[in-house]
Amino acid sequence: NKARVTIPTDRSIWITAAKLEEANDNSAMVEKIIDRALSSLKANEVEINRQLWMEDAEETEKGGFEITCQCIIRHIIGIGVEDEDRKRTWLSDAEILTQKGSYSCARAVYANSLSTFPYKKSIWREAAFFERNHGTRETLEALLETAVKNCSAVQLFWLMLAKSKWLNNDVDSARDILSRAFEAIPNDEEIWLAAVKVESENNEFERARKLLEKARTNASTARVFMKSSRLEWVLGEISIALQLINEGIRKYPDFPKFYLMKGQIYHQLNDLTESYNVYLRGTKQCPSCASLWILLSDVCEKLYGVTKARSTIEQGRHKNPTSADLWVASVRFETRVGNKEFAKKLLSKAIQEC
Repeated sequence: NKARVTIPTDRSIWITAAKLEEANDNSAMVEKIIDRALSSLKANEVEINRQLWMEDAEETEKGGFEITCQCIIRHIIGIGVEDEDRKRTWLSDAEILTQKGSYSCARAVYANSLSTFPYKKSIWREAAFFERNHGTRETLEALLETAVKNCSAVQLFWLMLAKSKWLNNDVDSARDILSRAFEAIPNDEEIWLAAVKVESENNEFERARKLLEKARTNASTARVFMKSSRLEWVLGEISIALQLINEGIRKYPDFPKFYLMKGQIYHQLNDLTESYNVYLRGTKQCPSCASLWILLSDVCEKLYGVTKARSTIEQGRHKNPTSADLWVASVRFETRVGNKEFAKKLLSKAIQEC
């Protein structure tokens, strides 16, 4: 106290006093001391240098005085920053502090930013990523709980919160969060599929089925139909899987994964002719899908021989001249059937094209 009175222009004395109070578990006094420090320095016409105070906060954090460092940040973060520049400047501050390992300081910057801009989803997103990478499960989930209240239409925050619960084996909480998400954004594909994943990963296949059935009504997308048919396929319900794929194809004829799955199912059933027909139709509907051309060529070779298989994969390359996958498949095909010299020529062409 005597030092502060004798040298009222020295900020380090004030900061030391604040740290002393924190060391004695007197957190309330820390806030008062930093507030008085700035008032006293201004009264004595001392320039408040924002950068120097930021550096003081970092040094204070390194010394283990987390409350003091965060208090300093709160009091000086807005000094010299125009209103229209606050969001950009503060996010930049947080990023720089994070890179330097000053995580408590960065957390204080995010907290102040969110207090000033409580509905800015971009700030919530950066703060959430920060907590995911540098915080604890508790700090991440606490932040995300507030994020989903303030930005309830943003799927990312619901998904991150549910995933955190799920990864920590809190399945019931993950279900509850996704149930709340359904109410906030009922037609969101990702929310529905996340809920399905939670149930599938926990072998709750009947729950997953019911969710997918609802999803096909509330969030009818190609991926929802694909996940529905894949679940039935995995569970051995082949006829239901094919029925769902066919329904998906009627609704979304340009979605290549339907043809890939359907062709593989028929291949699994040893019906190569039907598998061939499915892949053939797929290449007509989705000519840019390299996997369809490759699988069509494989089945074609089994049914009709090398010449037609080669012609098929060449046709695919002609339609997709820069597809590395098709060039690689061609080189492997020629190598496998013994045309090694031709395979080398194809490889040279592939390097030029891709």
